[in-house]
Amino acid sequence: MRATPTRAAKIFTRARLAEMVAAALCLLGALAITLPHSPANMPYVWPDGGVFLYVGQRLLEGQALYRDVWDHKPPLIYYVNAFGLGATHGSRWGVWFVEYLAVAVASGLSYLLLRRAFGRGIALLVTAMWLLTFFSIIEDGNLTETYALPLQFGCLLLAYNIETHCAGAARRRSFVLGVLLGVLFFFKTNAIGVGLAIGAYVLLQAYPTRAWRKAFFKLVTMFGGFILVVAFFLTLFFLQGNLPDFWQAVFVFNIAYSGRFEFFASRFEALAAGYEYLALTGLAVFGVLGFVIGANALAFARARIPPPLRSLLGLAALCFPIEIILVTTSGRPFDHYSVTLLYVFAVWTAWLFYLLRRVIYELIAPASRRAQFALAASLTLAFVLTLLPAAKKNIEWAQELHALEPPAVVSFIRENTTPNDTVLVLRHEPRILFFAGRRAPTRFVHQGAFVITSFLTPALVEEFFGAVVKGKPKYIIDPAGYGLNNFTPVNSKRIRRLVAKMRRAYKPYGKIAGWMVYERVASRSGRSICSWRCAE
Repeated sequence: MRATPTRAAKIFTRARLAEMVAAALCLLGALAITLPHSPANMPYVWPDGGVFLYVGQRLLEGQALYRDVWDHKPPLIYYVNAFGLGATHGSRWGVWFVEYLAVAVASGLSYLLLRRAFGRGIALLVTAMWLLTFFSIIEDGNLTETYALPLQFGCLLLAYNIETHCAGAARRRSFVLGVLLGVLFFFKTNAIGVGLAIGAYVLLQAYPTRAWRKAFFKLVTMFGGFILVVAFFLTLFFLQGNLPDFWQAVFVFNIAYSGRFEFFASRFEALAAGYEYLALTGLAVFGVLGFVIGANALAFARARIPPPLRSLLGLAALCFPIEIILVTTSGRPFDHYSVTLLYVFAVWTAWLFYLLRRVIYELIAPASRRAQFALAASLTLAFVLTLLPAAKKNIEWAQELHALEPPAVVSFIRENTTPNDTVLVLRHEPRILFFAGRRAPTRFVHQGAFVITSFLTPALVEEFFGAVVKGKPKYIIDPAGYGLNNFTPVNSKRIRRLVAKMRRAYKPYGKIAGWMVYERVASRSGRSICSWRCAE
């Protein structure tokens, strides 16, 4: 005789089915958000993504980061691009797939964190909100913030779980947490606000009972994991002989870059822009309201907060101001900088919805089922309508990404040079070289280092022009109108001599779709420029 399933077994089966549906929604949501960034929809990329692709390609060819090819981000973004390109034999599909995995993991961790604290429905709703926000501010997707986001959610989830009765498990989790923070640091140095908040929370938690010994071991274990990652990269760069170049590019340059702007005005501008970027889905408004209510509840009514939520809200209360300070350190109001705020705004938005749900339950508990259903349907419709403007903007943005096309100069370079030729592209345009399959004659593939006067030295400018003269690029592409001149604010006898040599070696070829092209005097071919789309 067949056994009848028990009520507990039915509940377990339904719960497991619900979790499978939630996992599928997270995976599909990540796919919907990242697919417009794939080569199937986006045939070209934005400048920053082009830098990472170009540098990744050079790393696959054996060049050393910072020493042989220069940019100023921490190293992991370049290694991710190198891995993606290497896995698919130079195709952007590999990089896109890594991006998809990062967003999928972030959405899954977001769901796990918020479900445990606030319930399944709120977790799914808030995860959908930040995914919509993410797509509207991440440009073409392949940016440091994309890969930092799952680490931020992972660190917060691990810290939330770290309060356990098993001391051994706590130590292991603290060490893993430190490792995650180290990896996060080498993706984006100012994205470690979650680590600073966790450290501060451990100290504040120890203060009332003076449990300094326990706090000390937690912090030391976490710091040990962090130092392990730092030691790995420092050893790697030392063995490659590019440790000083790493320090100059990632720390000295970025400090000088941040110091260019007036302190208070630029920070306020960045803060206002960040709020505007997160406001489209309501995440900014809900997150700020949730933070204000939660901070006051922690300060004045802590006992009335459910015990499972106190540690998460305490951590999030510290993350909120720290992340806002760190995200405005550069003084620049770029949209993708605000991605590092998503995880903490998601927590505070979920907390606000949790409070709203409790109030609604109290109001409708005595009501009929029909009234309860009507209210639930009305709230669902209201939230859908709230997200419609963001969805509309995201569709328009996906269409703009689809309209991106490589400029005509890419085809010109492919057809008029060989893979052994070098091409110099001025300004912030290494994507031209990546799509043309060519390389620059100098490690300075863009001239970002030359606009920061407090970082620039005559030696760097001499190195740049010396590499151009020695490397003999077949063409110099000038989209910025620099001309064959010293476009830097630094001058010296050697710089003037090198610029003079460059001028003698090149002459104008003409404009291709508005981009001025210079060619080496000895490399003039019989091909007429009239076969190309010329601006004049």
